[in-house]
Amino acid sequence: MPDTSSVLVRTYHPRDNTAVLSLFSIGIMELAPIAFRQQLTNPRLFFIPLILSQPLLLYYSGYLLPDVAWWQFVAGWVAGCAMSVEAFRRWIRRDISRYVGMSLRTDLRDIPAYYGLSPPPEGEGKDDGAWQAKGISNFWVCEIGGEVVGCVALDHAPSSPTAELRRMTVSSSYRRRGIGNAMLSNLKIWAREHNSIPVVLSTTTAQQPALEMYRRAGWRETGRKSILPLVMYEIYYRLDWK
Repeated sequence: MPDTSSVLVRTYHPRDNTAVLSLFSIGIMELAPIAFRQQLTNPRLFFIPLILSQPLLLYYSGYLLPDVAWWQFVAGWVAGCAMSVEAFRRWIRRDISRYVGMSLRTDLRDIPAYYGLSPPPEGEGKDDGAWQAKGISNFWVCEIGGEVVGCVALDHAPSSPTAELRRMTVSSSYRRRGIGNAMLSNLKIWAREHNSIPVVLSTTTAQQPALEMYRRAGWRETGRKSILPLVMYEIYYRLDWK
């Protein structure tokens, strides 16, 4: 079990860039098999084999391919089902891969510029000094023993009444060790210190541990929408200060 006794949540530094991009890309792509496995038990997807089974019914009724042996038709039907399942798996992975690519081309392309981070003042050591956020937006990493094992961001547009939690990712080797909660607590403290700005976020039904963490931390669900039809839903949460 990885040692989590020395958890450090700090502001992003450019030297973290490679680790953050790898952590985020791998973490998001790990959702593909999770979403696929979830849908194997989704009753709403039963229509696929039902549709594929219609030729069998027609065959036994004598309307289609009367000269084909029944076992050949069954073998073809099974092969068709297997091909449909594999196509479905590839479809999920393709869409999640597109999301990763979009993220790497937008805010993660230049984290300091997007989230308003600046180096320490002259004379404090640009490589070793802590970088600083210019406004409400910020980007943090979680470090254990010098290794970046998690990241999270707070994104705020100057004219927006809310800020958005983004890019929450924890290394698979350190999940369920309190890393997500540590980063979430740090973000909440920052938001409260900056005018107690309400924070919103979106996550997916494939991220059940994250959903449970947000609910336990007092986040309120405000809506949801389908992002992969019949497969995955995006869920929206909001944290207000009482």
